[in-house]
Amino acid sequence: MSEKDKQIKGLDEENKHLKKEIERLEIENKELKKRLRAYENPHTPPSKHIKRKVTTVKTPKKRGAPKGHKGVTRKTPAPDRIAELEPTICPRCKAKKPRILKKHRKTSEDIQIVKVVTEFHYYDCFCEKCGKKFVTSSEELPKKGRFGPTISSLWTILHYVGTIPFDRLSLISKNCFDMTLSAAGMHNCIYRTAGVFEPYFRRIRNRVTKSGYVRSDETSYPFNEEKYWLWNISTPKDVLVLIRDSRGAKVLKEVFGHFLDGVLNSDCFSAYGRFKAREYQKCWAHILRDAKDLAKHSKEGEELYKMLSHMYNYIARAKDNGDENTAKVKHWIWRSKKNINSWLDKNYESKAVLNLVLRMSKYMDQWFTCLKYPFVEPTNNSSERDIRKNVVARKISGLHRSQLGLRYREIMMSTLLTQQKRGRNPFEFVLNGIEKHNLRYHIS
Repeated sequence: MSEKDKQIKGLDEENKHLKKEIERLEIENKELKKRLRAYENPHTPPSKHIKRKVTTVKTPKKRGAPKGHKGVTRKTPAPDRIAELEPTICPRCKAKKPRILKKHRKTSEDIQIVKVVTEFHYYDCFCEKCGKKFVTSSEELPKKGRFGPTISSLWTILHYVGTIPFDRLSLISKNCFDMTLSAAGMHNCIYRTAGVFEPYFRRIRNRVTKSGYVRSDETSYPFNEEKYWLWNISTPKDVLVLIRDSRGAKVLKEVFGHFLDGVLNSDCFSAYGRFKAREYQKCWAHILRDAKDLAKHSKEGEELYKMLSHMYNYIARAKDNGDENTAKVKHWIWRSKKNINSWLDKNYESKAVLNLVLRMSKYMDQWFTCLKYPFVEPTNNSSERDIRKNVVARKISGLHRSQLGLRYREIMMSTLLTQQKRGRNPFEFVLNGIEKHNLRYHIS
């Protein structure tokens, strides 16, 4: 074999080796990209982001609230007492009656944590008129257990709103309130409190079922290593939290039956398409996030994102001005639908951009329902904000280990989120609910 043939053979072997290496690297690259998409996609929450963009370039825009924004400075409350700190001696040389140069005023707010132990004397009684027996009661006397309404309400709020697990709450109670209680005892006390609000939970569910406008979102909520889902179904005044082992349409059918006589606001998840409602509104925030992500990778995606942003800005202005269902808005909707249909005639190099266009076309009428009714929002952000509170608890506490825990989370989160949505104080509501429960006479 000549030297030239040996050289050609060596190059062929090297070429085959390089081709195999390229194939291996391509497979590895696809796998790494797939794993990276779990952390970098338009629906990944900020807590899962592994890449932080650090910008050193100073932006010309001034930081802070925009011009005309109302201040949020707290009002100084009226003092309950006045403490005069007039000097009697000099702290350095102990000379008496130092001369005062200037007087200052400052208001301080604080609370007093005092444990109060009360022994109640209550009685079994008999009414000679109606012939019934009853037991005397007080709003401060717990029906079960030995903890009063104030501390029970505080523990409940710290656990469900503050997302503090039972063991940490037990430690806080010991160190701050001088009340030693095991994690299991804390668990029992909080669950007893949650049971008090089951009738209120049923009323919330009944109101949501009869509502003409609902928003829905769901997130994974594993239970004992099984796939469960936490559903957040809300109206402008109520929030219903359900934890089920399904992400399908049967959960919606459980709440509304086979048909919702109203508007359902949701994302484009397929389960909502399999549930029948009179009208639908798809979330613009989801579609804009997807388009913004595509704009980073291609000019087609950038062009699509600009068009969708322009549409959403018009919708937001129309909602702000109260122009729903006007002739001008109806004409704009007609032109927008025609524009979306024209996108289908283009040849797209990016399959992801084409899929987004197909999604816009599939739900053509469902993007503009918000322009028919003043009470319908163009996004489902409200449900996402509500559901985030349960996601934080899921990450901190390690989830539940009993069906009872799931049930009481449904009850208390529905109750507390509803109170917050109505602008009420959740702690006062829980406290009043426990006191009313304690005050009920047991009649036999």
